[in-house]
Amino acid sequence: MQATAIGATATIPLSVQLDELSLLGELASGTEATVLYGSFCGQDVAVKRFKISQSDDLIRFRRELSILASLAGHPNIVPVVAARALPPDYLLVMPLAATTVHAKLYQMGWRPSTVELLQLSLQAAEALTAVHAAGLVHRDLKPSNMLLTGDFCGKQQFVAGISSLWWATAV
Repeated sequence: MQATAIGATATIPLSVQLDELSLLGELASGTEATVLYGSFCGQDVAVKRFKISQSDDLIRFRRELSILASLAGHPNIVPVVAARALPPDYLLVMPLAATTVHAKLYQMGWRPSTVELLQLSLQAAEALTAVHAAGLVHRDLKPSNMLLTGDFCGKQQFVAGISSLWWATAV
């Protein structure tokens, strides 16, 4: 297949096969996609499996892949490490975040210090600045869409996540 060959040479591998992923369970499910927990190349990942039933769904998938690819390399925006842009499965594979701001606050009882709040706010502002500079507007910024990666020298690292760019639209 010519499309598979092209996908394999892209900056982000676009033709990941299901047998390359170890899917271990569901993290979340919505009307447009299901997010699964898994492993890819020895790394814990979140796999967003799109529900494609009509051409608008395929356009939405391609738009999200394009947006995330255009923002690749920003330290506060979750990267796509691989994707499957071929039928029957349309997938985005991203590093698995440790938790969300919402879960850390309300389920784990986290009470951040003023310094931690300022650090997270700065990181979120930097991610939004990159999103806006790309001509996009974020329409669903909330604590449950703000992902936190592991503990970096005693500090949480914010990354704009899966669903946070799901709602980004062109200006």
